[in-house]
Amino acid sequence: MESMSKQPAVLCDIIVDDVTWRCATRPRRAEWLMAIEELVASAAFAIDRKDSSETASSLHGRVSVEPGSIAVTLRDDAGTEVGRLQLDRPVIGPVLREYLRILKAIEGSGLSETSPHFEALDIARRLIHDDAAGLVQRYFSGVHPDQETARQLFSLMVMLTHDMSRASS
Repeated sequence: MESMSKQPAVLCDIIVDDVTWRCATRPRRAEWLMAIEELVASAAFAIDRKDSSETASSLHGRVSVEPGSIAVTLRDDAGTEVGRLQLDRPVIGPVLREYLRILKAIEGSGLSETSPHFEALDIARRLIHDDAAGLVQRYFSGVHPDQETARQLFSLMVMLTHDMSRASS
């Protein structure tokens, strides 16, 4: 039986599916590009490999937003799929709704950032974000994002599924 080892992998780029991209406004696309740039700059993945002699792999990502799910596919330089995350709406939906509910509560509170109520809402937001990152980590197959990468992936999913460019207007 061959043993699997985890090797470091570097995210080189990530694209959004054509339909989602074309249907978005210019401000939303700009927001997505900034989030993707931050994700690519700091993403840390470990990849399952049979060949332990290989050094860091290059990953190329694609995010697809479908009516019933959100998927992230990671491919190597040869185009072979090495990782996949598929979050169906029943799985990700409750976390998305709770996260957005907290964001709306923070935005609509009119509270100072030093207010205990504001701080409580911000702590709740961070906890839900951590829960969502755990979900991303559990459902990813073939590759293993670290906690911060999983948080950033969830943030990108929120932006892709909800128009955050209007949230602060």
